[in-house]
Amino acid sequence: MLRIYITITVNIFNMSVFVTSDTHFNGTAYLTENYSNLQISGWQSSVTNNDIVIHCGDVHAGKFDNVKETIKSLPGYKILVKGNHDSAKNEKYLEVFDEVYNTTYTLDGIAYSHTPIDLKDYPNCEYNIFGHFHVYPIGKDISKIRRYKEYYNFDKHFPICIWDWNWTLPTLEEFKKRFINVK
Repeated sequence: MLRIYITITVNIFNMSVFVTSDTHFNGTAYLTENYSNLQISGWQSSVTNNDIVIHCGDVHAGKFDNVKETIKSLPGYKILVKGNHDSAKNEKYLEVFDEVYNTTYTLDGIAYSHTPIDLKDYPNCEYNIFGHFHVYPIGKDISKIRRYKEYYNFDKHFPICIWDWNWTLPTLEEFKKRFINVK
């Protein structure tokens, strides 16, 4: 008897991974007027419910309850790595995020955090994508990295901020092409 095996690969979810940080919803972190609304529009126009969003912290400014419904309404499977402004208890964040991490989340060789981390502590990770800086440290701006100078490496550590992406969320692939140059 002849048996024929056929393997069919189907991307059932047709999903993308997006990465962002420092949204500071309802805050005054950026000079742009109505930046919260710009971010919400950018998120809604890019992300579907099948996508994953990794948020590297500082999701809100002020009271979390003031932005909870806004965050809950945003599409995607949402993962939060807490930042220095994310002071509510994890249980509160789990009302609107699918996963919450206090310091670091790792996926496929990348460590996601709010501030730069020492990659020696994450042997399975080659890169660190983090928030907190709000902009890429142009010209190796030492003032931005001095606290992390013992292990910060411009070839391994990459800041993400929604402001750098004109209030939209880049896919992880777009981010890699721009900063990491992964082939």
